[in-house]
Amino acid sequence: MKREHTDDDRYGSSRNSKRQRADGFSEALAQGKFELRILVSSKCAGAIIGKGGENIKRLRNQLGSNAKASE
Repeated sequence: MKREHTDDDRYGSSRNSKRQRADGFSEALAQGKFELRILVSSKCAGAIIGKGGENIKRLRNQLGSNAKASE
């Protein structure tokens, strides 16, 4: 059984409206900062990090990012 939509729906009055993101996310995007987490296998992680960490260092320098790898 589907729930009925009302005009005072908390996500907007239109059936096609999307939920708005939290203010923290919008602020971070406006400042050019955001967090992206990707789950990869340990085999792929080695390729991303590179020999001696050279790939991850290059990503940090080129993108001005704070790329991390954790277990």
